[in-house]
Amino acid sequence: MFLRPKEVMIRLIPAQEAAYNVLKHAAGAGSLLLLTSHSGRGRTTVLRKLQEETGGEFVTSKDFIETSSSRHPLSLEETLYGAVITALRKAEIVYVDDVDLIHDATSSCHFYPRGHYVETALLELSDAAVRENKRLVMSTDGSVAEAFATRSFSASIRRYSAQDYAALIEILMVQKPASGLDVEKIFRFAPKLNGHQIKGACDWLNAHGPFSTDRFIEYLRSQRLASNVDLGEVQEVDLRDLQGVDDVIKSLEIHIVLPLSNDALTAELGLRPKRGVLLYGPPGSGKTTIGRALAHRLRGKFFLIDGTFIAGTNDFYSRIHRIFEAAKDNSPSVIFIDDADAIFEDGEERGLYRYLPHHA
Repeated sequence: MFLRPKEVMIRLIPAQEAAYNVLKHAAGAGSLLLLTSHSGRGRTTVLRKLQEETGGEFVTSKDFIETSSSRHPLSLEETLYGAVITALRKAEIVYVDDVDLIHDATSSCHFYPRGHYVETALLELSDAAVRENKRLVMSTDGSVAEAFATRSFSASIRRYSAQDYAALIEILMVQKPASGLDVEKIFRFAPKLNGHQIKGACDWLNAHGPFSTDRFIEYLRSQRLASNVDLGEVQEVDLRDLQGVDDVIKSLEIHIVLPLSNDALTAELGLRPKRGVLLYGPPGSGKTTIGRALAHRLRGKFFLIDGTFIAGTNDFYSRIHRIFEAAKDNSPSVIFIDDADAIFEDGEERGLYRYLPHHA
């Protein structure tokens, strides 16, 4: 997926190959093509592979910057149009990478005065490609003007599977692991990695070694899967040290800790952590202490929402949303809502009742 210096042939992993085949077929059917995916799945790599076979011009963010240097800061649409139309005049096929950088800057910013004027620029670029019987291929993370999206053939790079992990690691490994790398285990531990995260792990182990499954997972746990909790500030507690809550501890071990920490048994039995657990009891019964123990046990898989999230403040829901999105990126993971009653009893935060079932 990622080229090393002096590497000539671009290699694709299965998720990229599927999108590449769709685009290659579409190039024979129409003038406008669109490639979408979340960041880090290799849109640039797929476009470069197509260019490797078809030739043509490639427009990147560097071209946007160079074109904009002589323009007014509020003329981003003309920057996009100028860079792409120049390329279309030179070549039969033009690849435009990361068009969302311009689209988002003009359409998602309340301070940009020209609204959705980027639609006009992309409409004219689309028409120009069709008129001249040329091919215009754009890539985006999902944000693109409707004028282009509705008129183009589209392909998407799907979320990586274990096979994609294996193929990408094979491309990126310099040193071979002493024993076979258990990619299925890595995938079960972190099923939502993107190419940048996998590359980071491979670069780290290539430099420091040894290249093994446990070292790979430890790198992810310590460097890539980021909890919002600083464990250095959390009192060290072991679930087994808690007294008087044996049934609670046993239930948490079975339904939460075991599926998240014992990979071999989880795979063998097909275990999944419970979607929700409610701890209730009077003050001083150990609910927060259990949260501390879970934080140390689950480390990068543990996220905390507590009294610092002040209900009724302007950024309350945005902070809640960021935690849930981070937890999803590190899934399977645990979000621990401490002193939930303090939040739910606030009459102004009824919306949180509706938020949780849709995002948990």
